[in-house]
Amino acid sequence: APKPGDPVPAPGRDPAAGPVGGGMASQETGAIRDVISSAMSAVAPSLGGYLGGKNLTIGNAVVEIKQANMIAGDFPGQYCHVSMDYSGAVSGKNIIVFNKADAGSLSSLMMGDESGAAPADLSDAHISTIQEFTNQLLSSLATQLANRLGGGINTTPAIANVVNSGSEMMFPAGEVVKITYDFVIDGVINSKLFHIFDAGIKN
Repeated sequence: APKPGDPVPAPGRDPAAGPVGGGMASQETGAIRDVISSAMSAVAPSLGGYLGGKNLTIGNAVVEIKQANMIAGDFPGQYCHVSMDYSGAVSGKNIIVFNKADAGSLSSLMMGDESGAAPADLSDAHISTIQEFTNQLLSSLATQLANRLGGGINTTPAIANVVNSGSEMMFPAGEVVKITYDFVIDGVINSKLFHIFDAGIKN
């Protein structure tokens, strides 16, 4: 018989039964969150130089495992969508999604406007700066992940574009991981940053 103080199993579920609903187990989700969140947090301070020296924080990761066809509805309206592929110790498509206004503020900072005022629309020059920023973000993230997991990770150049809704985004097929971070640039942005990648990205 269980003694007082013994751990009490969660009701109604055998922990050996495997993932709920055919998806990844919560333990696995937690491991992904911890590795990627710590890597992303480590990358953020190195990007301040792109932002006129302003402090950038990316943290408080919230992880969801979803079918790709269920994610489009999470993104009503216009967004800036940047994709990069990883191969090696970690393989799969990575997508970073910015709110359009945040992308505008980010590009303004990178182009020397310390106020970070978002332009009315994103020109090719604005999109190019966002692509450059995200290229550095995801390349640095790959280095951090390689250090944590062992082995090298190769990256493709980031490709950025503006979409009018989530249905225009090029998500990986099947099951994907969506991580929502707090995305804060001192005095300019206090918003969310979205990171979507293949559920099979684990090494």
